[in-house]
Amino acid sequence: MKVTLVITSLLTWALLFMPSCSNTSKSSYKGHGGESLPTEVLKKYAPKDLSFDMVKKVRSTLEINSPSSGVLSNDGKELFFNWRVTGVNQVWKVDGPLKFPEQLTGGEEATYLIGISPDGKTIYLSRDSKGDEYTGIYAQSTKGGRVTKVYQKKKVKASLQHISSDNRTLYIRANEENPKNFSLYKYDLKTKEKELLLDKEGYWFLVEETSNKDLLVGRMKTNICSEYYILSLKTKELTPIIGQDGCDKYRVRLGWRANEYIIQTDQFGEFSELYAYYPEKSPSKKWKALVQGDFEVGYFFIDRKKTKIFYGTAKEGYSNVGMLNARTFEGLSLPQFPNADHISFGRITYNGRYLMIIEETAKAPRSNYVYDLKNKSLQKWTRPMVPEIDTTTFVKDKLEYYEAADGTKIPMFVTRSKKCEKAKSPCPVIVKFHGGPESISTPGFSPLNQLFLEEGFTLVRPNVRGSQG
Repeated sequence: MKVTLVITSLLTWALLFMPSCSNTSKSSYKGHGGESLPTEVLKKYAPKDLSFDMVKKVRSTLEINSPSSGVLSNDGKELFFNWRVTGVNQVWKVDGPLKFPEQLTGGEEATYLIGISPDGKTIYLSRDSKGDEYTGIYAQSTKGGRVTKVYQKKKVKASLQHISSDNRTLYIRANEENPKNFSLYKYDLKTKEKELLLDKEGYWFLVEETSNKDLLVGRMKTNICSEYYILSLKTKELTPIIGQDGCDKYRVRLGWRANEYIIQTDQFGEFSELYAYYPEKSPSKKWKALVQGDFEVGYFFIDRKKTKIFYGTAKEGYSNVGMLNARTFEGLSLPQFPNADHISFGRITYNGRYLMIIEETAKAPRSNYVYDLKNKSLQKWTRPMVPEIDTTTFVKDKLEYYEAADGTKIPMFVTRSKKCEKAKSPCPVIVKFHGGPESISTPGFSPLNQLFLEEGFTLVRPNVRGSQG
């Protein structure tokens, strides 16, 4: 069936309506605003007013939202999460599965949950000042109440990197020393004193504490190249681990064994894979493959006790998860979500018992579950907001392919409206390209896409060569 291709683009008004140049001294600059165009031109291209019903429909659709995955308390009784249901992102909590949520923070400034203390008494928050994007670190009791400033400086961006197991120390990253560099600090919550740990050129970050209380740290060399070191807290010296030579993409965590590192990298093949790395062994025994396949390992993490490895995968735009025994590397079972387009992990509690799992389908917003790894039980904890919208009528994306000039099959997600399937005449098609080679078009829940589908459009979202994954 022939279709009409609709491609949106910006009109280059400056070229079409640019006044002729003049060398006379009487010429004056009039700007490039609405007054620079004739009234009849503005009227000709002005969009038509939407009907009241359409405005209501758009607003209701765009108001669909769901809470973030959040952080669960060690006892599994309280879930803290971010939510923008009020129009501004704030921090909320629920005291049990599907209980009524309680708002903990408020005001005009967006506030984000960034951590919870191991003892479960304090949550840590990120907030800027009047939208200036210079974020600081704040603290609040898990019971609610006053929010107190931990660290915030004018024109300094700060982020929380790690909380010590004894609840005494925060590790912070900030560009206080030099706006171009991100340094690492140790902040004593009892004395309120801040100690500079690492101040070198580049974008530094902290991963975790070692068994002897040194630190595994990393530096981004570019947006796709990274290197890792062990930072001695006594001498402030850096011991190289990996990434110092060349430009490779790594994500590194400490393993269970001494001198063992779990590493995600794409240096051995087309896809990012998961390995165990032993820098002190012979070249043939340095690397042990843990997770490989015709898919991309997108992320991974390990619980603090080093008992389990959790990882997320992506294949042809669909997301899934897996779990390994961190000591034997054998695969472990997880709950199944047969109707999901995407399954991903949230955080795990400090004691390693409760794990957040997020499900997304084409017909429902993100749902958050808590999986009890000890009892192997799964419970849904939060409800999304879908005012006056029946999301069960949403159309599911279909993975199809088209051939490039050289015969290569290029994947694309095609979503056909129900109106189009019944129409006798050709249907308009919107081709939507994702932004850049570091992105990828994915299926799943999209209220915005459904608005176009209900108006009779067909959506095509290709993953051209170079798309991530």
